Amino acid sequence: MLAVSINFRIVIFVFLLFHTNLLHLFIPNISIYLELIFSTLLLLLVFISIRPLEINFFLYVALIISVFSLLIGVYNGWYLIDIIGDSYRYVAIFFAYAVGLKVLGKLDINDVNLLIRILLFIFIISLIVTFVFLVKTVFIDQLPLFTYETRIDLSTYPILFIFLYLNFVNRPISRNNKLFFFSTIMFIVVGLVNLSKAFMIELFIYLIIPLFILKKHIINTLLILLIGIICFIGYNLLQDRLVPMFEAIYNFNNLSNRFNLDTSTSARLLEANAVIASFSNNILMLFTGYGNGALLTDLLKTDGISPSNFRDNGGLHHIHIEHLLILYRNGIIGLLFYLYWQFYIVKISMYRINDYLHINRTMSLFAVAIGSYFIVNMFIAFTNGAFYGKLINGLLAALITKIYYLNKNYE
Repeated sequence: MLAVSINFRIVIFVFLLFHTNLLHLFIPNISIYLELIFSTLLLLLVFISIRPLEINFFLYVALIISVFSLLIGVYNGWYLIDIIGDSYRYVAIFFAYAVGLKVLGKLDINDVNLLIRILLFIFIISLIVTFVFLVKTVFIDQLPLFTYETRIDLSTYPILFIFLYLNFVNRPISRNNKLFFFSTIMFIVVGLVNLSKAFMIELFIYLIIPLFILKKHIINTLLILLIGIICFIGYNLLQDRLVPMFEAIYNFNNLSNRFNLDTSTSARLLEANAVIASFSNNILMLFTGYGNGALLTDLLKTDGISPSNFRDNGGLHHIHIEHLLILYRNGIIGLLFYLYWQFYIVKISMYRINDYLHINRTMSLFAVAIGSYFIVNMFIAFTNGAFYGKLINGLLAALITKIYYLNKNYE
């Protein structure tokens, strides 16, 4: 059935993107391991149901690298559960990418546009629900905002914001801009309410991307002024979290007080220092990595690292900085392959965007929106996990690839 029904393929792709949201809705406290197992089995079922049964090039290479790192992990005697988990997490995003490509394989331009409209509709519904929850928090629960002690865990879909923002830059006078202004206010308010340090980085990158890819010189001049104002306001609201972060970096580099108020930044710097030290002691491991399941040893326990990340032998398993995590486990070869795939997806998302806007504006801008989301995640990977084990990002990359080939075939 999957091989012949286009509408069913669209439904399957949408379900794969949002199935974890439904899972958390019905089972709020599901463990992360059960969620990963369920998602994997679901993707595997879809993968083997679509003919022909073939392995995508990126998945094939990822499997080779992961198996090699698995063997190194076994040789080094790391915990078996960590070896198996890390081996899958390295491959996961490429597996989701391969599944996404197979599901989207027979869709044409009209089908992809329908899929995008469905995704935008879901994003908008989610935005409205977040707005209602925010109003309830402020006016009914009367919880204080912009305080770290009582910060509220809200979220929006940044792809909706960047898509509407790109659409606004491309067509400043449009009836859709009312939705853009609403989504912008919600995106910024939610980011500030969450008091996320990463939010300022995300917002700045999202705002400047159109300046480089869309040739709208007049509107770009106004955007530069707007970006400056928003960043100034955002910094003032978040300076209680940003200033300690900068102080932590300064103190660490100057070998002064490494354990200050910003424990999360200090912890990441200590992890980075331990990774660098491990390679300086064994330069060969820089190329191969220490294998899946690898633990950082001789690392002091600090408030910025969860005790659950330490194993019984005192080794640290989870490294916050994703680039260092992959480098430590899979070596420079594994890291370069990961980065190559990311740059490839970003490149094709913006390929000849100003030419394709005249062919299919919605489809092309949506690809750029996802590509922009990837760019932000590539920066976030310097502080947290962004791609490693993220099935959804693999599916989104597949949609970018499909749009790229549809545009190419239209020429």
